[in-house]
Formats: sequence, structure tokens, C-alpha cells
Amino acid sequence: MEDLVAAYDTFARAADTDSTPPKGTVDMHTLSKPDGIEEVTDRLAGRLRGNFPRAALLTRVRRQFAALQEAPIRDFVPLFVERRVRAELGRTT
Repeated sequence: MEDLVAAYDTFARAADTDSTPPKGTVDMHTLSKPDGIEEVTDRLAGRLRGNFPRAALLTRVRRQFAALQEAPIRDFVPLFVERRVRAELGRTT
């Protein structure tokens, strides 16, 4: 839990001084932009090393973003989307 708090503090400080999020974090404002979906899809494609077609990943990512569209706290939606897609793909293998 302390790691999560420290990571958030680092992100918050960077957000106060720079409009670009630190490397390795997700820009939480990309959720309203189409490239938020692309960003998560690209990250998954890299982590899964080509084991699944990009089109299949993109379809699943879009579906999960849509499922979480009404989430009251949006900061972690990209993380939840990525985890849900990975779990879904784990069930299909």
C-alpha cells in the first residue's frame, strides 16, 4: 500500500509541474480521447509479445473501457481495463 501511495505522490507532484505524466504511467485524461484505448492496447500488445492479434486486443480493450464508462473514480480505469483484458485472455488459453 505504501508503494501505491508513493507512486501517487510522485504522479501528483509531476502533474503539478509538468503536463506530461511520468514515464510508465497512464495519462488519466486520455480516457476521453480515442488514443487512451490505443495506449492500453499498445501496452498490452507489448507485454503479451504478439501472442494475440492486435485486433483481438483492441476489441477487448474497447469493450472493457465501455463497461467502465460510468465508473465514479476514473483514475485507475486504464489499469482495470488492462487487468480485465489480461484475465479474459488467460481464460481463453
